[in-house]
Amino acid sequence: MKAVYGDICGSSGKVVIGDNCFIGMNSIILKGTKIGNNCIVGAGSVLTGKEYPDNSVIVGNPAKVICTIDDYHEKRKASQLKEAKELVVEYYNTYGQPPAKNTLSEFFWLFEPRKEITEPSYLFQMKNMNNYEQSIDSFFNNEPLFNDYDCFLQYCLEK
Repeated sequence: MKAVYGDICGSSGKVVIGDNCFIGMNSIILKGTKIGNNCIVGAGSVLTGKEYPDNSVIVGNPAKVICTIDDYHEKRKASQLKEAKELVVEYYNTYGQPPAKNTLSEFFWLFEPRKEITEPSYLFQMKNMNNYEQSIDSFFNNEPLFNDYDCFLQYCLEK
């Protein structure tokens, strides 16, 4: 506007981001936006001064709510085995050997026996977000899909 009219017109507005929110890379949050608690904002989203409710997954330009955090949790749980297998196969095709267990620290839930966790990369994942006790309880109250890492690798690499 300054280039057209010569005037300098300020612009500002409050932005509120709730607790426990993940903001994806290169997202833009414009003035007047209010993001509730426990939200995920997809990478590159543009939030345009609206109010987004608690427990939402928000994506797009302009951003909109696409699902609840509960729906997204179920989607991620359903997708992780396929994604873990793709990772193992690609690693094997690239390096000629399967990855070490600690390479799959995001996926250890699938194959790690339910006993004390000693692997540092798994402990890091469990302690992330300062809810270790909740993660331990969930870990011990969910059965792995595979008996151990070798069974998991066999599943991933079978032709």
